Amino acid sequence: MAALAAASLCLLVAGSLTAVAALIWVSAGVWLATLLMGIGLLRKWMGRPRG
Repeated sequence: MAALAAASLCLLVAGSLTAVAALIWVSAGVWLATLLMGIGLLRKWMGRPRG
């Protein structure tokens, strides 16, 4: 998850500096995946069922 967060940050910076729309969209997708994984981990750590 830390690697995804770092990748998202790098893609966001690269997309902002170059203003390439594809990099910005990929950054948004990676950020969303990181967010969803983080929510899943928090639920697991808190002992709540996923279903």
